[in-house]
Amino acid sequence: MPFQLSPGVAVVEKDFTSIVPAVSSSRGAFAGAFQWGPVLAPTQVSSENELVRYFGKPVDANAQSFFTAANFLSYTNALIVCRADVTAARNAVSTQTGTVTSVAMTNAGTGYEAGELPTVTFSNPQIVGGTAATGVAISSGASVTGVTVSDGGTGYTAATVTFSAPQVTGGVTATGTATIAAGSITGITVTNGGSGYTSAPTINITGTGTNATIGTVSLGTATITGITVTNPGAGYTTAPTVTVAFAGANQGTAWSSSTALAQNAYVSFSGRLYTVTTAGTTGATGPTHTTGSATNGSATLLFMGTAAQATASITVGGLKINNTSDYLNAYSAGQAVVGEFAARCPGTLGNSLLVSMCDSASWANWTYKDNFDSAPGTSTSTSLNGGSNDEVHIIVIDEDGQFTCPRIRSRKLFLCF
Repeated sequence: MPFQLSPGVAVVEKDFTSIVPAVSSSRGAFAGAFQWGPVLAPTQVSSENELVRYFGKPVDANAQSFFTAANFLSYTNALIVCRADVTAARNAVSTQTGTVTSVAMTNAGTGYEAGELPTVTFSNPQIVGGTAATGVAISSGASVTGVTVSDGGTGYTAATVTFSAPQVTGGVTATGTATIAAGSITGITVTNGGSGYTSAPTINITGTGTNATIGTVSLGTATITGITVTNPGAGYTTAPTVTVAFAGANQGTAWSSSTALAQNAYVSFSGRLYTVTTAGTTGATGPTHTTGSATNGSATLLFMGTAAQATASITVGGLKINNTSDYLNAYSAGQAVVGEFAARCPGTLGNSLLVSMCDSASWANWTYKDNFDSAPGTSTSTSLNGGSNDEVHIIVIDEDGQFTCPRIRSRKLFLCF
């Protein structure tokens, strides 16, 4: 209730903390789930109607995202909306194609450097014009195996050693203790090597003394725990073969019997990598040892590691084209297998679109010719150059009324040209 302090002056208390100012200068940004629209491409919308036009109507799965954005737009006319990516989302296409949807590890491999990811290669698709999938290996990280001290400092009677956290999520932080002699730190003992380090951790020494300095930090080897699909590819009728390289730059040459090997050369056999420590000629059968050295013929081979192995799974359906930039960078030159047309955005709404086209030869029996004044013919420029019948008619129909109105049949015609 207002009250008077003096004649003509009234004090009224109102809470405006939860109200967005209703002025056009209020701008906001929102990222959320939508059933249509460009993915990972911020787009400015000015009203709820424009939100629907760009990103589709709300459904149960995205109601919270839609109405959060719509509520903001009821107070202002400037909201930048970014549609979140969904791994399984695909664009509707004229010709369905197989794309890689997941990769499962069958062998994590051995001997990988903690911070050096091996190359991952997918075999080429079976359909001509398809694109090979791509992926990036995920390292397990490694444990700390040793720490040296470059300067022991002075004045230490007690010291605490602290390791920084590992880079891999879920890794365990290493622990250690300091050895002190005559006020100086003479060594660091690793009591728990931890796990998940892709690079050497930072080590801090605190205590009664000063100037102790860490020298080198050694890490053990890592394995490959997974593969992230960076491009699902297109044109696969069966799952591609996934090849994970050996650790390091030297991939070796394939082992063969009765072959001369030079010292320090690398050879591979049955997914295992070896280096030649004693030159010689290989034997009749390939090496099988997985630790240390062993002779093979007159050569001595040192086991280096095992290549990780994985299998891919594909889903036959549409192709993933997130936004205009994605299309221009990866598909505008006709890459991949989509048929003549692909929906503009990922999502099931694209399944409502029917696209049909005809030329002069197919005009007579074309189902949709009544929507055009005449058959396609010859353009002026083609005629001047001695050509003919270069024109086509194309019609886009919203079969299920997802973009127009499902109750008014005449409005299902989406686009003619």
